[in-house]
Parts: sequence; C-alpha cells; structure tokens
Amino acid sequence: MQFSDTISGLTETYDNRNAGRGKTLSVAAGYTVNDGNSGNNYNVTTVPDTTGVISKAPLTITAVANTKVYDATTSAIATPTTSGLQGSDTVTGLSETYDNHHVGTGKTLSVAGYTVNDGNGGNNYPVTTVPNVTGVITAAGTAVTLTVTPNSQQYSDKIDLSALTASSPGIGGSVSFYINHGTGTQQLPGPVSVAANGTDNLTGVALLETVAGSMSPGAHTVKAVFTPSDLLNYSSSSNTAALNLVSQATLA
Repeated sequence: MQFSDTISGLTETYDNRNAGRGKTLSVAAGYTVNDGNSGNNYNVTTVPDTTGVISKAPLTITAVANTKVYDATTSAIATPTTSGLQGSDTVTGLSETYDNHHVGTGKTLSVAGYTVNDGNGGNNYPVTTVPNVTGVITAAGTAVTLTVTPNSQQYSDKIDLSALTASSPGIGGSVSFYINHGTGTQQLPGPVSVAANGTDNLTGVALLETVAGSMSPGAHTVKAVFTPSDLLNYSSSSNTAALNLVSQATLA
C-alpha cells in the first residue's frame, strides 16, 4: 500500500466446509481498496494459503428410555437423540436395541443404527454413542378359555374340560383344573400339557369328592389355570366356567 491508502473488508474462505488439514484458504471477494480512485491505482493479486485446518465437530447420539412387552426380540421403538449437529446436517436411520430380549428393568439400551448426512460421509464428526440403562421389558400376557361339557351334571358322573390357550409370541405350558363350591376347592386330574396357542382336552372327568364340600349339590365354579413353560417372560392366566351339580332326584 502507498502512503495513507488502506484496504477494508478483508476476509478469506476455505475451499470447502469439510473437516481436514492442508486446506486451501482464498481471499474472498468483497474487499475494498481505499485509494481515492476506487482501487484503480493498484493491480491486485490474491495469493491462497494451503495450511488451513477445520477440526471435526463432536457429535453425541444418546439412547433414550423405552418400555415394551416381551416379544422375543431386542428391538426398541424409541429414537435416540442427537447433540452437536452443525448447520443443516442431519442424522437419519436412528435406532436402538436392548442388550437382551428377556423381561426385566434397568436394562441397557444401546444406539444400534444411524447415518450422518454431512455431505462428507459422516467424516466431519467423531461420533460418541451413549447408552441408556432404564430400559424395561414386561412379561407377555397369556390367555386361556375354558369350556365345561355338560355344564349341568350329577355327582359321580363325568364331564369334559377343554382349555384353549393364546399368547404372542406363542408359548406352550400346562393347564391345571379346579372345582370350587363355597369354601371347598378341589384340583381335578391333571395338569395337562398344551402346545403354543393350542387346545387340550381332559375328557371323562368323574365328579368324585376328595375335598370336603367341593362337590356338594348346587352352583360350582370350574377354573383353568394356564402356566406357561417360560415364567420369566410370560405371565400365567386363568379362566372360569359354571357347573351345576344336581342330585339324582333332580335329574329324574
């Protein structure tokens, strides 16, 4: 510069926005030569610099709490959160999984998938993933439907019992049968094994009393209790049906 001439508005820019070393820095247009002649007293040459550095920006992806019913998988529907994205960069495909598929609380959820969309294959960020240790998986419910045939019978005669089980995912197990009248409860023959989402029958059950009062004439409750083979991940269930015990004289 000559005498009192000056340049104002000086800036420079990188060749691109991506992280790296040895990057080219160029004098940006927009400077003003203040020479009283609109810059026409100078022939300006700009010289780039090739020692520019852009450091990677830290990006943190954190798993969040998730609660689900047991489904025999480690999948979670919750979406991890992100912190540290710059400009219009995004993260897509965010997912997380449980450490195992079993029922429990305080379970670890870990970031399982993500794609950093920064125009540089994700290389503008060192990614740190943070687990969550508040995951919950609750036991899967089961159901059993009981049918008693006939539903009116005399003492010492026989009835047929049918138990239909349901669960998701399907689980087998066993069904126990009970009969109740007032304060007397008696277990009927069994238990019987049942397949996943299957039906098992107990036929020709003689109505013979082994517990005092359980087979007295009148209204009774027959109960089926389904016990799944995996009591860690499934809950038991029960169902009842009515049975009327009548005397021989009533039948006549």
